[in-house]
Amino acid sequence: MSDIVQIEPKPWPSGYGDVIAILDVALDRLADRYSLRLFEGADNLASYRAAAVVLPSGRQIGFLLHDGEPSGSTEIHADVKDDPRVVIRELLQALSLPETAVSWLRDAANPKQLPEPMSAHAR
Repeated sequence: MSDIVQIEPKPWPSGYGDVIAILDVALDRLADRYSLRLFEGADNLASYRAAAVVLPSGRQIGFLLHDGEPSGSTEIHADVKDDPRVVIRELLQALSLPETAVSWLRDAANPKQLPEPMSAHAR
């Protein structure tokens, strides 16, 4: 059981979302494992399949795979005002995935340089 809840796609809180990371887990595997219903859409790049979910904090994220992209990875989209490192930390924890599942993280020189969990800062 995961800590994510699927939602219908809706506008981002700030009005804008963007890709924040690439997860080295296939979209179909995520859909099967977490019982996600994928929807189809298209943007200025290509057609895609996607799912929208909410993390325990209430942050909305999207899982997306454009047609023609490698099927073994999934784009992670989030609100542009969210810190990508914080969102990915929460996502990995919610899905019980290791940090090595992230192959690219926006605004990070090294995707392994994720912030410490909140509990570590409270000490």
